[in-house]
Amino acid sequence: MQRTRAPWWVWLVHAAAWAPLAALAWAAATGGLGYDPVGEATRRAGRCALIMLGVALLPGPLARLGGVRQALRVRRALGLYAFGYAALHFLVYAGWGYRFRLGDLWVAVRQSPLVWVGLGALLIELALAVTSTRRWQARLGPWWRWLHRLVFVAAALAVVHYAWASKDLRPEPVLAGAVLIALLALRLGGLRRRPSGRGPSPSTASG
Repeated sequence: MQRTRAPWWVWLVHAAAWAPLAALAWAAATGGLGYDPVGEATRRAGRCALIMLGVALLPGPLARLGGVRQALRVRRALGLYAFGYAALHFLVYAGWGYRFRLGDLWVAVRQSPLVWVGLGALLIELALAVTSTRRWQARLGPWWRWLHRLVFVAAALAVVHYAWASKDLRPEPVLAGAVLIALLALRLGGLRRRPSGRGPSPSTASG
């Protein structure tokens, strides 16, 4: 069976998703992360994770409400990129910052409840990434759709984590929360319009 070649815009989406990682690696290699490289790298990876998570929520509303069905081609990839940046955010914090010293890391986590919020979002995204394949969709059946609706819980936790880490009311967390609410409203509107008994096909697996 011959596989169709992906259109140019799909490659552009992938390139755009990899670009922040390349920029972060370049900054780390050239000393462009400033006086606090660990903190700056952690913040950059966290912002990328939150942005990618928001972007991953767009294909569904675009397909249902805007008729842009082609957007579904990159939905799973965007969700995996979001998880990848979230995992990088944690690995920079735990690995670069604490050298994976579990004792010191546990003390830091215990004293900082915002880390628990971030870990909650990361664990949900991990579950969604692992079960994002067609095989898992077939295994879980109708439960798969309910599981993947937890993406909104992960997004809400990520926004709270970001706002909490900012320590003051900056425009970015407020904007992230507003975007999440808008996407949630679009998603719920699409669910109400969907006829009962019909769900996404395996080729349009959602987050």
